[in-house]
Amino acid sequence: MKRAIILFTVLLIHVFSFGQNIKTINLKECYKSAVENHPVYKQLGLYSATYQLEQKNIQVNYLPSMSLNGQATYQSDVTKIPFQLPNMIIEEMSKDQYKLTFDISQNIYDGGITKKQKNINEVDFKINKQTVEIEFYKLKERINQVYFNIIYLKENKKILIVSKKNIESKHKTAQAAVNHGTLLQSDVDALKIGLIILEQKITEVEIGIQLSIKILKELTSLEINENTIFDFPEIEIAHLEFQNFRPEYQLLNLQQEKTAALKEVVSAKLLPRIAAFGKTGFGRPGFDMLSNEFDFFYFVGAQISWSPFNWSKSKREKEIFNLRNEIINTQKNAFDKNLKIGLEQNKYEIIKYKELIKKDIEIIELRKKITKTASAKFDNGVLTSSEYIEEVNAETQAQLNFQTHKIQMLMAKINYLTSIGKL
Repeated sequence: MKRAIILFTVLLIHVFSFGQNIKTINLKECYKSAVENHPVYKQLGLYSATYQLEQKNIQVNYLPSMSLNGQATYQSDVTKIPFQLPNMIIEEMSKDQYKLTFDISQNIYDGGITKKQKNINEVDFKINKQTVEIEFYKLKERINQVYFNIIYLKENKKILIVSKKNIESKHKTAQAAVNHGTLLQSDVDALKIGLIILEQKITEVEIGIQLSIKILKELTSLEINENTIFDFPEIEIAHLEFQNFRPEYQLLNLQQEKTAALKEVVSAKLLPRIAAFGKTGFGRPGFDMLSNEFDFFYFVGAQISWSPFNWSKSKREKEIFNLRNEIINTQKNAFDKNLKIGLEQNKYEIIKYKELIKKDIEIIELRKKITKTASAKFDNGVLTSSEYIEEVNAETQAQLNFQTHKIQMLMAKINYLTSIGKL
C-alpha cells in the first residue's frame, strides 16, 4: 500500500512537471520576439542617436560663430612719411607687428537653408528606419512559412497516429484469428506492412517538426519544443479591396519626400544671406596706423551676400530632381501592378480553399461510413486486410486533404495581409 502511494505521488509530480513545460505561443509573439532579437533591431537605436546628434550639429548654424586668432609678422619695409611737419616728430613704424583678435559672426538670415537641412536629415532618419522595417517584413514572411509548416505537420501526425491505432487494433484481432485458424497469416502480414508504412510517415513528419521547430527557435529566440502548442489563428478579412501598406512602398514615398526637400534647398540658395559680425583685439599697430604702440581695437558691422544668377544651374538642378521624382513614380506604379497581380492570386486561393474545405467535410463523412462498413466486413471475413487498409488509407488521406486545405486557406489569408503590409 505504501509503495503504491509513493508511485502515485511520483506520477502526479511527473504529470505536473510535464504540464508546466507545455507552453502555448502565437504568431504575433513569434513576430515580436524575432524582431526584438534580430541583430538589425539594434540599428533603430543607433539611427536614432545619430539623428539626434546630427540635428544638434545643424542647429549650431543658428548660434554665433566665434574664433580666436593670433598673428606675428616681420616685414621688409613699412610706410614712411617723406617729410617732417613742424613741431611734430612721427616715429617710424616697427617692422615687427603683433595681433591677437577675437572674431564673432552671427547668421541673421540664410534663406531657410538650415531649416531645410534639418528636414533632409529627418527624412534620412525615416529612410534608415524604413530599411530596417523592410528587413523585419522579410523576417515575418519567413516565420509565416515555418510556423504554419509546424502546425501542418503536427495535424498530419495526429491523423496518422489515429490511423495507426485503428490498424493496430485490427492487427491484434487478425493475429488472434490466425491463432484460431480462421484467418490467413498473409492478411496479418498485410496489416503489418500497413503499420510499418504509417510508422515511416510518422517518423518523416516528426523529423520535419523537429527541423522546423529548430529553425523557428533560431529565428525567434523563443524557448519552444515539440510539446509547445502552436496557436491556430482565426483570421477574417473584412474586404479584399486593393491596399498598399508595404514597407518597400513607404520607402519609395520617403525617397520622393527627400527629393522634394533637396529641391527646396536649391531654391533657398538663390535667396540673399544676411549676417552680423564683429572683431576686437590687441596688437601693434592698432587701427591708428601712425601709432607704434600696442593698443586695443574693435569694429562691428553687417553684410549681405546674394547670387541670384548662376547661369541656370539651379534650374537644371530642379529639373534633375523632377526627373528623379518621375523615376520613383514609375517604380511605385510597377510595384502596385505586381502587387495587384499577387493579391488577385491570393484572393482566388482563399475562395478556392473555402470551396475545397466544404467538399473535404462531405468526403470525410462519407469516408468514415465506408471505413466503418469495411471494418465490419473485415471482422466478418468478407473483406481482405489489403482492402481494409485501402479504405483506412483513403479516410486518412481525406483527413490530410482537409487539414492541408485548411492551412493553405489560412496561409492564403496571411499572405494577403502580409502582401499589403498589414502584418
